[in-house]
Amino acid sequence: MPNSLLITIFIISILGSAFAFAFIFSKFNENISVIKSLVFGVVGYFFIYILTSAALFTFDYFSISKAVVFSLATVLVILSISVIASKKLKKIRFEKKELITVLVIVLFSFLITGSKFGFFGMGQDQGVYQTKAIELIYENNSNVLNFDYALKALNEPSDYKYFRDKVKLLQGYYLVGQTEPFYADDNAGGETGLEGIYHGLPTWPAILALFGRMFGVSHMQDCQTVFFICFLMLTFYILENFRIKILYEAIALSILGTTPLMVWVSKSALTEMFLAVIMAFFVYLLCNEKRDAALFLWVPVAVFSFYHVSAYTLMPLFVICGLLNELRDKRKRAVFATLLMLPVYLAGFLFSIRMASLYTIHNYLQPLRRLSKNVLDKLSGDNELTLAVIIAVSACFLSVLIISLLFKISAIKKLIEKAKSNRGLIIKIVSLIVTVLAIFICGKILNGNFSDPRTNLTAVSLATGIISVPLIFAGLVFIRRDRIIGTPMIYIYVTFMYMMIWTVFLRPKISHFYYYGRYDVPFLMIFVVFLFVLYRDFEKTEWIPAVCVSSVILYLNYDVVMIKTPDDTKLPWDVVEAELKQERLPNSAVILEADTETLLEWMLILKASGEEVYPYDGDLNTQSDILSQYYDNVYFFYEDNGDFDITAITEKDYKPLYYYSFVHSEDMVNGTKTWIGYPEYFYNETYYTYIYLYSVDDI
Repeated sequence: MPNSLLITIFIISILGSAFAFAFIFSKFNENISVIKSLVFGVVGYFFIYILTSAALFTFDYFSISKAVVFSLATVLVILSISVIASKKLKKIRFEKKELITVLVIVLFSFLITGSKFGFFGMGQDQGVYQTKAIELIYENNSNVLNFDYALKALNEPSDYKYFRDKVKLLQGYYLVGQTEPFYADDNAGGETGLEGIYHGLPTWPAILALFGRMFGVSHMQDCQTVFFICFLMLTFYILENFRIKILYEAIALSILGTTPLMVWVSKSALTEMFLAVIMAFFVYLLCNEKRDAALFLWVPVAVFSFYHVSAYTLMPLFVICGLLNELRDKRKRAVFATLLMLPVYLAGFLFSIRMASLYTIHNYLQPLRRLSKNVLDKLSGDNELTLAVIIAVSACFLSVLIISLLFKISAIKKLIEKAKSNRGLIIKIVSLIVTVLAIFICGKILNGNFSDPRTNLTAVSLATGIISVPLIFAGLVFIRRDRIIGTPMIYIYVTFMYMMIWTVFLRPKISHFYYYGRYDVPFLMIFVVFLFVLYRDFEKTEWIPAVCVSSVILYLNYDVVMIKTPDDTKLPWDVVEAELKQERLPNSAVILEADTETLLEWMLILKASGEEVYPYDGDLNTQSDILSQYYDNVYFFYEDNGDFDITAITEKDYKPLYYYSFVHSEDMVNGTKTWIGYPEYFYNETYYTYIYLYSVDDI
């Protein structure tokens, strides 16, 4: 499909999604504005694109063109249903406050996160996503990939073994049948021994590939800027629901817009930026005054489940919030909406097992083994884990149904009413218990070293206003009960408490910033929003906004480092894009020098664009002779950090074509010894990749 047509369909789909939300807001009697409809339209479209892509991947039928066309069809169906359901569209208007907010956010976003990190390559999640996206851009859409071209030139067993050993070094490329992330035995790899799949679920690379196809490979990560803007706007609408004063809205958005963890993720190719959008969408529905909004809580649960395997860590929260909504909304549809969360999650789990069994099993079992090692060690295979999750979801389904029915019993109703009348006291008691438990557990796990920024409880507070967590707990204990018992307040309170438990139990410690701190990014909004909701009037606590503004000033120091220097960049995008555009001679092979990171950076990029790539085995003369039996031309890639003379390693007439000079940039865990833990500079080193050509016809 031509790029112009692809972009046209994309724009039409966004507009269709925006109109659908305008009609949905009319149905719910919500205020309708052009900006709000457009923000939700963008988010809604990518929800649809993820679910559509997942369906196509399930049947091994994915392509960017198909995903875009099917997404448009889905948008038109939803638009038709919303038009029929609402019957008429209320007047759409521009709101001055909203317009100023979005303009400031857009300008700020392009300034602080407009520039992106470069290509990382295999060995880290974002590099794997980038590589998979390039595969999809070049129409290598098969779920299972292969290096079967190499078999024709690998006649000797030793050559085949060498090639396979190098493929096994591509961390994040799992051979079919592999049972451990960093080890593949001789039986793995399918019929050729080289078949494999990429780490992670393919729905995120599908988004990167969409942007890369429309705007160029070097712009695939620009989607993160779009999601950064949408995230801040969704947070703005959440704060609006709580009627936060405009000054404090601005401060809250400033914290989230400048906190280094959020900025770093928005510049990378990692999944957490859109996870933050999904969580913000969920909280918006949950805390909306219009009770019909909560009927769609299952939608972000479904998207989360097909987007990232960590959905299971949040399912208890999703179900609890659904049950709370049932207490608020007595209609049967509220029960149905809660129950619907479970089958859509199960569908996402089955999709994860089908598409990435090793990745899914590893993610499920590793954290769970911390809680019950002896029991869960036995769950090592796809079938056992799948059965266990199906049983667990079925049990949850029945439990939710039973609890929903219990709400109807008069004795239970009286108990609930009594709890409602004393909920302020209950909140304070629960808050005190959770505070004590958090301190005790962190003290046990981390030997009481709370000042270490790698203590996740400390890290979250430092990332959300420096002292947000202590302030929140102080507020819960000392603020008047009547200030914390409103209906939306209960929902954000429960969400905050769950995230506290998640922080303390599931991820108590961070190895280093920024990479391992990224797991907190989807939930930073919950801490910031709850802080400002709790102190919404700031009575006699005017110093709190001042502390928050001070944190923004501190954050900007670290943000400037990221603006000036890219992190996690092994190859700049202009180098990758220039090489992908190179036209090779027909019937060519590419030899990659195998002892440096060139193999990791280039092997799958070039393979994705149609090259037949071989790792350098240390004897260029012999390897050239072997490949020359099957190819008319042989290219040789070599990387080092200085001058290189190819005549030192071969007698063949390899002609120099060109070379790339570029800077590797990584944070190298610098800065974790400082009190806030963020790197104060990035490590940079200049490298050179030389490209040579050897043609048989020139002999």
